[in-house]
Amino acid sequence: MAKYGAPKEYQAALLFARRRLEDPRLTIGGQLIDKADPDGGLLSYGLKIANSHHDWYKSMAYPLQPTIATYPAPAQELIKAAIELGIKAKVTQNSFALILGDHQEQYAANQAFDLTNGAKQAVLVAFPEQVNYTDQVDQVQV
Repeated sequence: MAKYGAPKEYQAALLFARRRLEDPRLTIGGQLIDKADPDGGLLSYGLKIANSHHDWYKSMAYPLQPTIATYPAPAQELIKAAIELGIKAKVTQNSFALILGDHQEQYAANQAFDLTNGAKQAVLVAFPEQVNYTDQVDQVQV
């Protein structure tokens, strides 16, 4: 595609698709097949993930979306980028924590954030271990 001068987004999309055609284990279905019960069902795996998420969100003092709506735009962007990178966000009325395993970063909602290079880059500075994050199913923390 590069030799035809296609935009980088198209090249990336085609590379994404080609990798999955060459290795079906990279597809969502290919990743889920290992999680299936011997009879081929995914019910127990789905319930495990659902219960984990339910317990996590039930433990939050404040609901995420209505609470961050009161935050300044840079804080909202940072939280959104963190979630897109697979990092959990725990919010209160005046602060939030970004959590990945044992790594936790605490922020005041109204503090100044340097988003010159974008919110995603700001999150990666704090969580460099996520630089190679992908959306593969086997990386779901349960």
